[in-house]
Amino acid sequence: MEQKCRKCQNLGFIGAKDPHHYKFSQVEFCDCVLGLTEKAKWSYKAETVNDKYLKAGIPPLFHGRTLQDWDVSQKHVRAARNLIEYDKIVDPDLVESGIVSADDTRNSIYFFGDYGSRKTTLGCVILMRKIDQGKRCLYGVCDLVLEELKASKRFSSKESYPEVFRKYGDVDYLFLDEVGYAFQVGIDADAEISKSPIDEMTNASLKELTKLIDWRLMYMKPTILSSNLSIDNLRKVTKTNQLVDRLLDRYSIRPVGDENQRLVNYEAREVMAKNAAKGGKR
Repeated sequence: MEQKCRKCQNLGFIGAKDPHHYKFSQVEFCDCVLGLTEKAKWSYKAETVNDKYLKAGIPPLFHGRTLQDWDVSQKHVRAARNLIEYDKIVDPDLVESGIVSADDTRNSIYFFGDYGSRKTTLGCVILMRKIDQGKRCLYGVCDLVLEELKASKRFSSKESYPEVFRKYGDVDYLFLDEVGYAFQVGIDADAEISKSPIDEMTNASLKELTKLIDWRLMYMKPTILSSNLSIDNLRKVTKTNQLVDRLLDRYSIRPVGDENQRLVNYEAREVMAKNAAKGGKR
């Protein structure tokens, strides 16, 4: 009869956090033969998953994040969870007001909020969960993606314009981060839409972004956009309605109300350092 390990009871891990439902770094593996074997197996799987995230362009900083890091009662988090679980967003505001039914097929989202409000992190969490489900996903900083599209029209480009466009246009899930940088020269919050045209390079970026969004909407491909600009301010900096109208029509517009987490974390470290310094003087 095989003798059971007293620590793990031949499970390979200790405690309630099993490798099937928790991140590799959160699981306490046993030091018995079975535990070491399980640790090696799950370590390999974790590395494979991280490779998939990197290939999708997701920065390593976000690889360990999950939706559990947020309060799921917040509307923007609920929208993210619905996208992860159902490939569509049931917009709570529109359903409650009776404007749309709960089976609305809206499947793209525009997150906007202040710097440090974790918009990028939340968008990357959505992508990582979709990768885990076998979806093809891509992350890109919007400004750089638009520059890549414009550069592909030159004769010296290694990839043709159709190849670059289809790379971003046909992927199952696309996350364009920091929408607005390409257009944000200055915002007057009280100004109307300017009638003066934006410069030629910025206008070219706007056309590429609108074309890409149009393509993905026509083929019902989910797209995640993040920005520090509200919809009203996005309209002001682009000086046109052509982009914003598409977002209002087919995107779930979700403000991210979290406070600046970078500042919160910095202040917390400062407090800890001061308390440690006081303790050292005693």
